[in-house]
Amino acid sequence: MAHEMATFFLDAEKDGFKDQTWHTCSETDGEHGRIEVRQTWTTLELGWFESKSQWEGLKTLAVQRTLRIIGDKEERALRLLISSCPAEDVQRLARLSRGHWSVENQLHWVLDMVFGEDQSRTRKDNAPLNLATTRRLALGLLKRNKTCKVGVVGKRLLAASSRAYPIDVLTGK
Repeated sequence: MAHEMATFFLDAEKDGFKDQTWHTCSETDGEHGRIEVRQTWTTLELGWFESKSQWEGLKTLAVQRTLRIIGDKEERALRLLISSCPAEDVQRLARLSRGHWSVENQLHWVLDMVFGEDQSRTRKDNAPLNLATTRRLALGLLKRNKTCKVGVVGKRLLAASSRAYPIDVLTGK
């Protein structure tokens, strides 16, 4: 599906978006020593999309091209999205895409700070996926627990040093 969507967009871009209706917006941010440029395109033209019937309410293909410059290093990405929002609302779709990646980045940061996820050297078979799932489950349980007023790191340490607290966490008290 992603390949089919990327091919459609790249072909349209190469042709200068001549034969289709595309809506576009662009935004640039610069903070914390980096510059990020995001260009977003949307279209309602999905007749080419063979799997369209599997996505109830599907109205729009959105494509976001990003460029991040940090110092003299450049990172480029092409994000493909489908949506039930109208294609004319390209700015809203651009914000939603950015919000999604913000949530993903915040989750990664918390997992790294609390569980040292970036330092994990687990590589064999399904172990990385199993540990990632377990970390996310543990994070959710610790955040849900309201029996003590400390951060997630403190709750994790308390769970390691107390016999009763892990039971509170697991039972949802």
